[in-house]
Amino acid sequence: MYPAYHELVEISKQKAAAREVVRRVLRNNAGNVSETAWILGTSRKTVRRARDGTLEDYSRRPKTMPRKLDTHFEKLIVTEGKMTGYGARAADWVFVSEVRA
Repeated sequence: MYPAYHELVEISKQKAAAREVVRRVLRNNAGNVSETAWILGTSRKTVRRARDGTLEDYSRRPKTMPRKLDTHFEKLIVTEGKMTGYGARAADWVFVSEVRA
C-alpha cells in the first residue's frame, strides 16, 4: 500500500518527488485516475494535476504589483515610522498630511 499524497510531500519535502510517485501509480493502474486517487488517498484533481502538469512547482510570486509604491516613497515612510515610532498606517497618514501641508 502506498502512503497518502500529503505524507509523500512531507517525507520527501519536495512536491516533485510526490508527483513522480503519483505518475508511477497512475501508470501501474493503466491511467485510471479514480483508482489512483483512491490508492493514494487524494482527490482526482490532484492526480490530474500531477499527470498533466510539470513536476516542478510554479512560482507563487506575483507577476505584477500595480499598487507597489516607488522605492523612494517606501523609504520615506519607513524612515518616518522609525523617527516617530508609528506603525505603517500612522506613518503613512503623517506622511500624507505633511505632503498636503
